[in-house]
Amino acid sequence: MNDVFLITVDALRRDHFNKTYFSECWNSGFNDFVHFQNCYSNGVATPLSFPSIHTGYPVEAKGELKTDVPTIAELYDDYTFAITNNPHLRPDRGYDRGFDSFTRKPGGSSSLSIYKQIKQVAGKSDILTKVHNLFWETVRDSMSTQPDLSPSSSRTAENILGQLESSIQSQPGFFWVHLMEPHHPYYPQKVTDRDIVTQYDSEQIKHINNKIRGPAIRSMGLDKTGKDLPSPTEEEIEFCREMYGEIVKYIDRNIAKFFKEIQQSGRWEQSMIILLADHGEAFGENGVFQHDWSANPIDSLIEVPLAVKYPNNKYAGENHTHAVQTGDLLATLSGVFDWNVNLPRHTRPFIESGYRPIISKSNNALRVTTDNGYAIQRDDSIVETNGEIADEALTVLRSASLPSVESMSGDIPGLTGREQDELEDRLKHLGYK
Repeated sequence: MNDVFLITVDALRRDHFNKTYFSECWNSGFNDFVHFQNCYSNGVATPLSFPSIHTGYPVEAKGELKTDVPTIAELYDDYTFAITNNPHLRPDRGYDRGFDSFTRKPGGSSSLSIYKQIKQVAGKSDILTKVHNLFWETVRDSMSTQPDLSPSSSRTAENILGQLESSIQSQPGFFWVHLMEPHHPYYPQKVTDRDIVTQYDSEQIKHINNKIRGPAIRSMGLDKTGKDLPSPTEEEIEFCREMYGEIVKYIDRNIAKFFKEIQQSGRWEQSMIILLADHGEAFGENGVFQHDWSANPIDSLIEVPLAVKYPNNKYAGENHTHAVQTGDLLATLSGVFDWNVNLPRHTRPFIESGYRPIISKSNNALRVTTDNGYAIQRDDSIVETNGEIADEALTVLRSASLPSVESMSGDIPGLTGREQDELEDRLKHLGYK
């Protein structure tokens, strides 16, 4: 069976997928890819978008993968390998299903996540419950200000892709890796292969990143030093955009290096490579910063890049403008490998045009997108439309269900209902819900 490489990039905007930001990839193999100019994510954030990438079905309930349908890894016949590199993509949500090797980070445990281990042990002891609660309070507080404990601080692209290069030497297979650098916060240290000179020192950059966290933290009126936390200035927003762009270029350099390794190995032509983002990112569009889990699914959050290299370089160099979705990946691979699977309704191979109402979700809003426009529904009411939306697409929108995806904390044992509610409110203020 052909090698399949699924490279997902966190929070990569579609308008940053061009020759300005991905110049190295364009010079190192992108001519063999099919480029899809109008791809949409089925969710506004990582745990809201990945269920459809692996199963074809948009996120439901608390974000676990549907148990009554197969994942791509379960359908693939040969060796399967994954480094998820993100605290949301963990075994208790089903992301390890079908993988022979599944790790959160290179060298990490492939069985039970650290979070789940602590939670299970904590549930057996009042003392350990207090330790567990204190642990997560510390992590959450640190994540709002410190880059080293942010979800984006997992492992560098160089490290992840280096591990992938080592893994593919032994056998062909389906390989999935997730690269986190474009995720907030935006620090020069994320670009590990060169120095980035800025007009701000480290404390100023940390403060700017706190402000960019948007309405969630600003609703508290305080930052971690107890001072008022104002909205970011245009200059500060522009700095973050520029830093984001430098981080994207860093991703480009490392992916291009990986491309060259595959080419030198002699496996390039027969391989299938899918490069896509799980969701986009917002820098103030429609008043949204970052990828707020409760935001309307606006363009900047769900417009994502997609490039696919098919085996034997089929369709090489083509550009397609019909609307596709990240959830079309299963249909695409099923067509290539002749898998006998019932495909989710309204999904079809990337390469095929035609009617497909694309559902994109946040925890509080739904959107349907077609080639002719889109509509957004919130609180059972259509709050925004653009273009012409057929009645059939609106029916699909109204029949879609809102998820209620939990933050990394989940339910914490040992807390009363009132304490849990107070903690949930705090998590919402901090931007984790």
